[in-house]
Amino acid sequence: MSLRTVEQSTRQRVEDSMERASRSSWLLVLTAVAALAVLLLGSWWLARRWRRLINVPIALAALITFVVLVFGVGVNASAMSTARDAVRGELSAADLVAQARAAGFDARASEALTLINRGNGAAYEQQWQLSASVVELALEQACDRHDVGCGTLDDHLAYADGHRLVRELDDAGDWDGAVRLATGGALDGVDPSRDFERFAASSSTHLAEQSAAAGAAFDEADDSLGRLRVLVVVAGLAVAVLGAAGYAQRLREYR
Repeated sequence: MSLRTVEQSTRQRVEDSMERASRSSWLLVLTAVAALAVLLLGSWWLARRWRRLINVPIALAALITFVVLVFGVGVNASAMSTARDAVRGELSAADLVAQARAAGFDARASEALTLINRGNGAAYEQQWQLSASVVELALEQACDRHDVGCGTLDDHLAYADGHRLVRELDDAGDWDGAVRLATGGALDGVDPSRDFERFAASSSTHLAEQSAAAGAAFDEADDSLGRLRVLVVVAGLAVAVLGAAGYAQRLREYR
């Protein structure tokens, strides 16, 4: 499975989770509104039946339902906003850096294959060019959109300059010199191995940082929704008890 496929699968799972959270929000609203309507209608019926304007337990139950409705919608909206910001921000940056990192290692492997297949590495050089273009595009987007990976792009461009010198040596017939330069040597201050190691280290750091930040944002959103679920359960029990107490109070008076 390619990295792109994994990235698309992960993003789809995130979007599915957000869609479920959105449906849960509407379920909370509809349930709370229905409960509030029942309580208000019940209070109105009791007031007409027994000529009492306010039934305290039912009034408290209605108030709790209204407060939970308003608070719950606010918490859910905040959690959804936090998750969406993470998807557009840290997760997007992590995706771009991951794509660049994978393509960078593909390019490095293609470089080695061009040298292994002495004189027959044109196809691998084409693959190197394709992988390098993916690295540059992904890191340019990460830098422009998220201010992430700008230095990593510089490291890759420096490595690309070294790769071109490797190819010049190999194409000129200096295969041994090309191998030395590609595997750790330096020529006129150009050291592709050093520059690639910097690219690898920098991309790894950015990927870890952005992934951790996205995970923290999702955890924050999930924690707030978890607390909301507990509140809804407790409030639901309280509303049920108060509603039963309110009707029981009027039934005792009737008897």
